[in-house]
Amino acid sequence: MMSPLNDGEPVRARQDTYSRLSLTRGLLGVLCLTMPARLSDVISRPRATSARRDVVAAGIWILGVRHVTEAVALTGYPVPLVRRAIGGVDVVHAASMVMLAAISSAYRRPALVAAAVASGLAALSVAAERQASRTLAT
Repeated sequence: MMSPLNDGEPVRARQDTYSRLSLTRGLLGVLCLTMPARLSDVISRPRATSARRDVVAAGIWILGVRHVTEAVALTGYPVPLVRRAIGGVDVVHAASMVMLAAISSAYRRPALVAAAVASGLAALSVAAERQASRTLAT
């Protein structure tokens, strides 16, 4: 059996998995940072006021900062604690957006979009962890 600490295939496979996850988060973050108003227009209700669209755009920009920060953390420190913490943040974010959608009809649509994105990123994190553990087992 090959040691996961040498230059063999298991180490490269794990690195590729986390690199793809980091790239996905980074691209999403850059998109949120560069186009928050446009994304707000796309996901807000058709008759949303400009003030509500501005609030959504600010939230999108903040999420962009978070995603870029997480991508940098995953790239620089791909240790289990960091990976699991980032996945946990996605789970908490998804849950909080579902709660917001339940109590606020004004922000329901953007909250559900945010919950779906956060759930997807959490699922990608879980899949990356599972692939890494299978890679270590081989």
